[in-house]
Amino acid sequence: MKKLLLLLWAGMLCVGCSAADLEKEIADLRAELDEQKEMIEALQANASILEVTAEDGEYTIWFTDGTEITLKDGKTPLITIGENGNWYINNVDSGKTSKGADGANGSKVTIGENKNWFIDGEDTGISATVPATNSIVGVVDGDKEMTFVFADDTTISCPKGSGNGLVFAERPSKGYENFHVEVNYYAEDNDKTQSTIKQDGSKTYWDYGVIALPENYSTDPNSPTRLIILCQGTGERTGASTNPLGNHGWSYFLAKGYAVLDMNGMAPSWGQAMGFPVTDQHYCNKHVLQCYKKGYDYVMKKYNLHKEVFVMGISMGGGASTLIVQNEILPVIAQAAFCPALSVYKNNFMQPWGSTNQQRTIAGQYNFANWKSATLNQAYFLENYDKVVGYDNLMINTFGDAATKQQANENYNNDAEREAYCALSKYYPCPLKIWHATDDTVVAYRYSEFMVQMIKNAGGNATLRTMTSGGHVGGWNNAKGNVSDTDINGKTIKTSVPFYEAMMFIQRYE
Repeated sequence: MKKLLLLLWAGMLCVGCSAADLEKEIADLRAELDEQKEMIEALQANASILEVTAEDGEYTIWFTDGTEITLKDGKTPLITIGENGNWYINNVDSGKTSKGADGANGSKVTIGENKNWFIDGEDTGISATVPATNSIVGVVDGDKEMTFVFADDTTISCPKGSGNGLVFAERPSKGYENFHVEVNYYAEDNDKTQSTIKQDGSKTYWDYGVIALPENYSTDPNSPTRLIILCQGTGERTGASTNPLGNHGWSYFLAKGYAVLDMNGMAPSWGQAMGFPVTDQHYCNKHVLQCYKKGYDYVMKKYNLHKEVFVMGISMGGGASTLIVQNEILPVIAQAAFCPALSVYKNNFMQPWGSTNQQRTIAGQYNFANWKSATLNQAYFLENYDKVVGYDNLMINTFGDAATKQQANENYNNDAEREAYCALSKYYPCPLKIWHATDDTVVAYRYSEFMVQMIKNAGGNATLRTMTSGGHVGGWNNAKGNVSDTDINGKTIKTSVPFYEAMMFIQRYE
């Protein structure tokens, strides 16, 4: 993804600088503005405007080649056509029609000598704040093109919709795209001893994503591609340069004509800033939801994809995919999960594959009390359980009497725990199938069993595909390469039993 944050005039120059410093600052700013002007001119020739989104005093302009331009100063106006056909300047009706003399959209928007906005030579009476430097002073959003107006009265116009007849971006030449999105890593104040209410803290970090598109991907709006969101396990990372094409699962689903998306789910810079023992693993923390929602929004705006998706998850990613489904943040058709670490509590904390480093990181991610020094045990987790409510998959949308829920929570790996979970019921919004080996010593099979039983108790559609051997990795690579299938071109390909069966499962719902 190419992101261009336009340098605007307000607040750009240093305060308290010497004359020489100020002169250099202005020269550097003008050079950068000239460079940005050249970039917009390049976009004019090679891309078109896809969408404009506005939020909290800033707006972002999305291009078909993946570039996004964000204007943040809150002063540079967006000039648009209102429902009444008039030009609006920052949502204020100018009283001037957007139609030219012949009724066509041919109005000319300029800045007059009095520094007001003029439309077709007529003064709107609305001031255009014009800086000394050659920055963008306005963006005119017309019916067929968007025009950037500069302080020197020059303009650059970019077509809307599709400059080359395309609404969506082409398949990347290498078959996949690495991108990143901003995620707000908020931290609630959960201290019940405080007598005053505090605002949530928040800080924005980047989370990385990767999208791969099959060979038969088309930009034709009538032929969208179906997307699978495949959430990774602990053994994988999604970073700035991840190449997913060598991954066994990705290669198979792509060969069957599906696009595949994954996010890292955890910004390493956040983990580093917080001082977590593990800085690049999400362990199904609450911010996973925002990471995948923003990644989904990014690829849906850019590529020709069905809005409804399939979701899959491997190991820890099984927990992430389940969290996505149960919180209903995306339109999911059906879900497949392979040896899923369903519960932050019972799987990830009580049976950590990463020892105490994993447990302490989870405690930090959820802002548990004294997480840096606390004794890490079940009692400690239960003392902080209120901070995980809404994010623990086994208890989301789960109903039954309070005593049974308490029994399920307060017991671990015993018959009382089994009895309690299997007596509860769970609403689940889409068909679910889980592949899990009974000899999995990394992620306990029992919680997949409980999950499916609770859904069935509520009359839901859930299936547990039990494998008697294969351990943890066998949950997705059992007999890897032993099953023959054909790709979109009729060529023979090989895959594992679970992936082959998962393909048959999701195609049932196409």
